[in-house]
Amino acid sequence: MRRDQGTSTLALTRQTVKSARTRHTDDNLCARGAYVLSDHPDARAIIIASGSEVEIALAAQTQLEAEGLPTRLVSMPCMDLFELQSSEYQQETLGGDLPRIAVEAGVRFGWDRWIGHQGTFIGMDRFGASAPYKALYEKFGITADAICAAVKATV
Repeated sequence: MRRDQGTSTLALTRQTVKSARTRHTDDNLCARGAYVLSDHPDARAIIIASGSEVEIALAAQTQLEAEGLPTRLVSMPCMDLFELQSSEYQQETLGGDLPRIAVEAGVRFGWDRWIGHQGTFIGMDRFGASAPYKALYEKFGITADAICAAVKATV
């Protein structure tokens, strides 16, 4: 809302999602485009999610931790704002050489910059599908189980 350079968009969901951030901070974490939502000191992979898919990524992170496979979860509401951040902040947020898995109920376009060539993208691979979101998520494999399988395949 305070951005005075470039365009801005607010994309809201009609889905019922739980609050992902449970601790208050005066810092506007979204203003940097991406931030660490949930971390583990021994993280072995990074899950990056956008929008309502953060809830699915949180479920996967919980499941993976229960299985002894800790991860870092990064919320990335705006790739363009994240790109404007310092390389140090980007590196600090994305955690170096850990495998990266991106989750978004959209196409892969733009994600390769953040997940790298070895990264995994979980999302839709084409436009035109129309159905209730739960059916689409299942059809395209945008599920906690798919995220867990991707993490296990990369570590």
